[in-house]
Amino acid sequence: VQDSEETEEKLYDDDSVLRLKRCGTATAQQFHDVGIRTLKDLRNITKEQISEMGQMREPAAFDNWMKVVNEQCEKTSRPGRHDFRKAANPYEERYGTAGWREKIKEAAQMKRYTCVTDMVDHIVAETRRVFKGSTHEDDCKFYHDALSLMTAKECRKYMQEKGYEKMWILPEKGLFHD
Repeated sequence: VQDSEETEEKLYDDDSVLRLKRCGTATAQQFHDVGIRTLKDLRNITKEQISEMGQMREPAAFDNWMKVVNEQCEKTSRPGRHDFRKAANPYEERYGTAGWREKIKEAAQMKRYTCVTDMVDHIVAETRRVFKGSTHEDDCKFYHDALSLMTAKECRKYMQEKGYEKMWILPEKGLFHD
């Protein structure tokens, strides 16, 4: 879930009580135990809930939080909140069509992996480099065995869109299987 940058500093009704300055997990747990999870819940706190909480570690902080919630908190839901995890491609949804692949490559966990389309781009670039200036510069071909990711529907579509598929000598009829 990502908020738009311009709303990150403001407080909104649906924000967690943890967004309040000096409200840590122990205090948030005290709030949660009496049903207070959001700033809207805190604004509408009852005397019964306050008494159920017992002694607060910092009563002055509680008074300050109530002041902040009543005077500075927007009485609406946070605008721009979007759960990218629900999209078919969360990275594309979050970073857009042009930049999502680069964001994945930047992730530390992904450094040791290579996208199959990047591998195809490399194969084609190297094939063209090797055949440059030869009689087959315009009709060069490349071969790669039946790597399942290269024969996947999405990769084949990518190669068709880029005009690479006509360059690929496709393995056929189990020729490369034992």
